[in-house]
Amino acid sequence: MKLTSVMGVGGFFIAAFLMAGCGGFESDVAKGVLAVKVEKRGGYDPSINHGRVEKYIVKISAADMEPIVREFSGDTSEGVINDVPTGGDRQVFVEARNENSRVIFEGERSEVRVSGGMNDVEMSLEQVPIFANLYDGSVVHNGRLRLEIFSEPDVPLVIVRSGAGGESAVVDAAASTAEFSTSASSWMASVSPVNIPEGRQFFTITNLTNGRSSSIELRVVGSSGIPAPLAAASVQDKKYRAKAGALR
Repeated sequence: MKLTSVMGVGGFFIAAFLMAGCGGFESDVAKGVLAVKVEKRGGYDPSINHGRVEKYIVKISAADMEPIVREFSGDTSEGVINDVPTGGDRQVFVEARNENSRVIFEGERSEVRVSGGMNDVEMSLEQVPIFANLYDGSVVHNGRLRLEIFSEPDVPLVIVRSGAGGESAVVDAAASTAEFSTSASSWMASVSPVNIPEGRQFFTITNLTNGRSSSIELRVVGSSGIPAPLAAASVQDKKYRAKAGALR
């Protein structure tokens, strides 16, 4: 019995040694602080509807560390992230979300080196175009579908529809064009698509200058369907916020 006990203790220390050597136990890793400084490109005007940044979300990742996700207020241009493992090749991704939790700016940096103590990284964020009046899962009549776009002005935008009926560029009924831009004063544009098939449809809007894009999924119905009423953007935003909160 005594011999068994001694062997058991010895076996424990051997196992512990092997686990430590293989990374089974978390070892002490040097850590630093990363100050993330954001700059929004595109002539950003914080007074424009849909354009106020509510918060910034920062993700730091690398092959030799667990991802770190933090957020800081949209009222400031800098966030401090503590306890970032030191090393090179850190990937930093930042997205700016408005009060409806939609991403309106984003940017990334690679090969960021973090040393012990304070480190700075400057992030240049590019504007992401969004659909401002609808949210994922909206049901709309194909004769009443209207896409309200929020995007920086004076840049070419295209919308592509995919889903039931295949894939095609969206053409505005009034302008008869598949390329759009928003107003310099409101950062908004309205597009009324034509010939949209019934069924599940994905709409993706892309800024052709910086390549940023966002998507929305809608269910398009015809005369046989019962469409949900198209409420004002403020009402839809409340629904979007409720849905976004439920997904967190």
